[in-house]
Amino acid sequence: MKDRGPIKKNTNSGSLNNGEPEFLVVGKLRKSFGLAGDLKFESYVDELGVFVPGTQVYIGKSHKPWKIAAFREMGKDLLIRFENIQTLEEARMLTNQLVYIPSDHLPEPQEGSYYHLQLIGLQVEDEAGNYLGEINEIIETGANDVYVVANEKEETEILIPAIKSVVLKIDIESNLMVVQQQEWFD
Repeated sequence: MKDRGPIKKNTNSGSLNNGEPEFLVVGKLRKSFGLAGDLKFESYVDELGVFVPGTQVYIGKSHKPWKIAAFREMGKDLLIRFENIQTLEEARMLTNQLVYIPSDHLPEPQEGSYYHLQLIGLQVEDEAGNYLGEINEIIETGANDVYVVANEKEETEILIPAIKSVVLKIDIESNLMVVQQQEWFD
């Protein structure tokens, strides 16, 4: 299975507290498949166990609840079917919709992996303890993510590649990322 990266933060989803999103985007429904109401599905998460039959997900901007009736891999495609969807015509009503789960239903990330929503807002320091700023955006480049670190006090912004040789430590509990000073930081 192809690595699909961490769950993407949905910034237009409502909030539980302190800007934490209430719902997170976990995938997108694509075109209908077959006559029984299946849909091709693009997952935005590594952990496909989120999509077990019986699990309730939320679809579209209105976050309408739907229960998963079936989920399977077919070659390189993922197929999903929902309860009360039994025909091609019914499935077509859901095409091109985003699929959400409540943020408190996130599976634990793999060791050394983090969801973007955990990294946004982290304070960033170099290994000498110099404050560089706060992560306010993550750019997905294909090769590796790039953290956009903004220092509002100094009105500066730096880009930090998310690679092991640069990111030395991530401590979610302490809200801190430590990075190796690079020449382009100056």
